Amino acid sequence: MSHYTEVKSSFSVEHHDELVATCKELWPEATVLENAKCRGWPGQKPRDCDIVVRFRNPTKEQQGNYDIGFQKRDDGSYAMISDWYACTYKEVTNDKGKVGSNAVEGMLKPIYTRKLMKKTLKSNKSLKGFKDITKNGDIITRKNKDGKQVRYAKLRFRRQGL
Repeated sequence: MSHYTEVKSSFSVEHHDELVATCKELWPEATVLENAKCRGWPGQKPRDCDIVVRFRNPTKEQQGNYDIGFQKRDDGSYAMISDWYACTYKEVTNDKGKVGSNAVEGMLKPIYTRKLMKKTLKSNKSLKGFKDITKNGDIITRKNKDGKQVRYAKLRFRRQGL
């Protein structure tokens, strides 16, 4: 039986705009809504969320693919909410065809982090002159503590003129 699952994420309420922009960049075919209902399995009561990534039927509340919702938590982070069991659209599946909150957060983090870095470069006067020189495909592969190969996005910044 499908059900909503709520998991803590590393996305901060303080950086709401960057999270919305990240969702729009990662899923350009989706509609990103604010203060909307997160839809899941037919017959389930939709959950109220602060940010909702809607993959089909953006203006109708009929069933399409399941949504991904972000709901503010008391600790200043967002909880990610979805019917992860039935959330099977290819855009959020991992290399084994499985989907889940870890796969979604893993795809969002590099884009989100890059947006935060750009914002920091603009707002911090001591970093004036640095430029993002990250290229698509800048990936580092390392082993984690369990010995599993993990891919990381490599962010590169350089002071202009060097």
